[in-house]
Amino acid sequence: MSYRGVKKNTFIEVLKSGLSLSGDKAVLFVALFLIFVIFLSWGALNRIRKQIRFDIQETLQKVLYTTNEIVEQWIEDRFEDSAMVVERPDVKTLISELLALPREKDVLAKSASLRRLRAIIKPLLDRHSDPGMFVIAPDGVNIGSMRDENLGKMNFFANYGDYFDNILKGEPQIVLPLRSDVVLPDLTGRLAKGQPTMFVGVPVMDKKGSVIAAFTVRINPALHFTRIVQMARTGLTGDAYAFNKEGYFISESRFDDHLRLVGLIDNDQRAILNLKLLDPGGNLLEGFQLITPREELSFTFLAQEAINGKAGFNLDGYRDYRGVPVIGAWHWHEKYNFGQAFEIDVSEAYRSYFSIRLTVTAAIAITIILFLVLSAGLVRRKRRAEIYNLQLAREVEERKKGEDKFRTLLESSPDGMIITDKTGEILLINRQVEELFGYAPEELPSQKIECLIPDRFSPEHPKKRDSFFENPHLRRMGGELELKGKRKDGSEFPVEIALSPVEAEGKTAAIASVRDISKRKEAEEEIKIFRRFAEASGQALVMADLEGKITYANPGLCRLLGDESQENVIGKSFLSYYSGKQRERLENIVIPALRKEGRWEGELELRSRDGRHTSTFESYFFIFNEKGDPQYIADIITDITEKKRIEEAARLQAERLTRYNLALQKLARIEIADFETAIRAVTEESATALDAERVSVWLLNEDFSRLVCKDLFILNSKTHDLGAELKKTDYPAYFKAVGMSRIVVADDAQNDPSTREFTEAYLKPYGITSMLDAGIFSHSTLIGVVCVEHTGMKRSWLYEEQTFITSIADIVTLAIESSERQRAEEELEKHKEHLEVLVDIRTAELSRKMDELERFGRLAIGREKQMIRLKEEINELREQLGLEEKYRIVK
Repeated sequence: MSYRGVKKNTFIEVLKSGLSLSGDKAVLFVALFLIFVIFLSWGALNRIRKQIRFDIQETLQKVLYTTNEIVEQWIEDRFEDSAMVVERPDVKTLISELLALPREKDVLAKSASLRRLRAIIKPLLDRHSDPGMFVIAPDGVNIGSMRDENLGKMNFFANYGDYFDNILKGEPQIVLPLRSDVVLPDLTGRLAKGQPTMFVGVPVMDKKGSVIAAFTVRINPALHFTRIVQMARTGLTGDAYAFNKEGYFISESRFDDHLRLVGLIDNDQRAILNLKLLDPGGNLLEGFQLITPREELSFTFLAQEAINGKAGFNLDGYRDYRGVPVIGAWHWHEKYNFGQAFEIDVSEAYRSYFSIRLTVTAAIAITIILFLVLSAGLVRRKRRAEIYNLQLAREVEERKKGEDKFRTLLESSPDGMIITDKTGEILLINRQVEELFGYAPEELPSQKIECLIPDRFSPEHPKKRDSFFENPHLRRMGGELELKGKRKDGSEFPVEIALSPVEAEGKTAAIASVRDISKRKEAEEEIKIFRRFAEASGQALVMADLEGKITYANPGLCRLLGDESQENVIGKSFLSYYSGKQRERLENIVIPALRKEGRWEGELELRSRDGRHTSTFESYFFIFNEKGDPQYIADIITDITEKKRIEEAARLQAERLTRYNLALQKLARIEIADFETAIRAVTEESATALDAERVSVWLLNEDFSRLVCKDLFILNSKTHDLGAELKKTDYPAYFKAVGMSRIVVADDAQNDPSTREFTEAYLKPYGITSMLDAGIFSHSTLIGVVCVEHTGMKRSWLYEEQTFITSIADIVTLAIESSERQRAEEELEKHKEHLEVLVDIRTAELSRKMDELERFGRLAIGREKQMIRLKEEINELREQLGLEEKYRIVK
């Protein structure tokens, strides 16, 4: 305690008087008490150290667990994003078209398939700020990329590990950061080779489920992967990073500037892929010089443990890659073959413990010194004190009660206490003031109070002091202003000050209570940061007490509940936002699991105030107090309604595709040569597969002026009809649309320019609202249409429905051509038989003439040439019939 500056006629005389009254027994008692205090303090320090270690361990494990979950979820999300792209039917078709092209850069670059594929994939790349993508054929050649120079080349990824082979086996792959084979932006923004890059790859499958290619997306690890890994980074020295099996950084380091300063990386480098987790043997930041070459150094303790597959933590301290003593926790991802770590300097982690230990040690040391000084003084002053005791007995008796009470009160205060007079001179302080402001006990008394106020405020302070003494009363200083105190070293810290007048020897003094609120300000700032994070989060965050009453809800939850206000939500039971089976599930499954395991994750349905139900993925867990007991229930809620909708749409699409494929397979087995039977089967199967009320087949007449209905199937009545005709002169817009386009899609048939001509005469009488027509082509010439007509509500024709009806039109084309080919073959057979009869007759006649010519050949010299002509004619006729020559003619 500090009583420097107290006038000799008061405290010093009283002190001497008190000492003289103590004696040897008092010394012994104080010594025993001092020993007891030392042992008690040492035990308290050990308990504090154990508690702090426990808190640090729990924090490290929670931070690392949470970060691991986030990293794995990020990887799975990237797999899912890429898979959703390549599962699109149009993407599969475009990749199949690229596979059919020559592996030449110019051919691939100019293909329309690649242009459409780039247009589809670009939004995915832009959403994640990804540099590019590759479509790799099974032979390892790039057939698709966002840059033309990559096309037609062997992809280096195909020869890098087993990743490419695994994708071709149907397994998605994440390729950890590696040096790029192409130029990418470096730290300065210039393009340079060897920059860090990473990939996510998924297989591209055809309709049969066979892998036909690999689709990979290039990711900037410094932008995305590092941000995810470093979400756990806290404090001034806390660092979270990832590393590979060789011990190299595969994410950014927080201390790149330090690393460049000590020469671990070059000025134009980053830690990622350039720095290895090696123990330098000493603190490089404090000037330690490496003696052993870096290639001969061993891994840091953390790297050794993690690479050997051991997850854990170290609270005793070890050297990191800078040689700085740190504590940390680590985990090895066996599935993806990389490690994650979280480290923080020992000095920061144990700062509170070191501060407490220093304070306690200093207090004990000061107490011992004071005890020794007082003990020695007691012996020397004992005789003189007896004389003073006689003279001051009455004064001491009068002052003892008041001063002892005041003194005890002053020193027992947790705040700094300062007494000043009207001039601002410091009369008295307690020990807390010395600790707060960093002054020695004898330095502050007799100084002006302005020495403890920041320089920018001290000129105005005397006026405020005079104002207080004009009307002295208990009050707080500052009002809404933030007050600052100034330490001896000039540093400032936030304080709270309360002023009160006090009477001393007939004079009015001011007593100021000073409290350091730095930790409270830090806590308030952390709370503000958390609130800003929670308010800005796209997810719904909610906390409830153990009774289930909501104590906090962020705007994300309020939006999910139908724009409920936070005031309405606070205080309600979180169970009230679930109904029926969902509430039963919470009470019977979720809450018991939470009590047993400490956390629960799964899908639920949240009910808003308007009765709307939202599909959610929720993560329940406990928030514990300092004693380790559950204090709150927390829930992180993610709206998965859109995801569910996409999954349901994908399921319905798969069902439709299966139905269409079965219909096409069934039609492929019919005898298409029998045209009438084939067409009836086509209309029936098409109507059933598309769930369309009317499906018909129309063929153009010879001069293309009319369409004639060859078969119409009505689904509701299961009946067929034919014979209707459509004249080109009556419906010119429809004939033009059919002639110009492979397919006519009319979602609103009565208003679509291509089909509205049918409205009064055809569409309204039959209640037709939507039409889907596909042209029937033979040898690139339009010969008819397949018409699908939907009744009831208007229908938007899907891509797979358009593809299906196009395939149906192709089947009709095959049936027509097969029927025509069969008729041609029959006519050809009849013609062949007729020719054979004519040849036989002609051959008999020629043979007869031949015999006559041979008989009279010798009688006429010119008959030989005639014989040759007759033989040649016979041979030509036999050749036309596919028979061998009968005569060998030698000229």
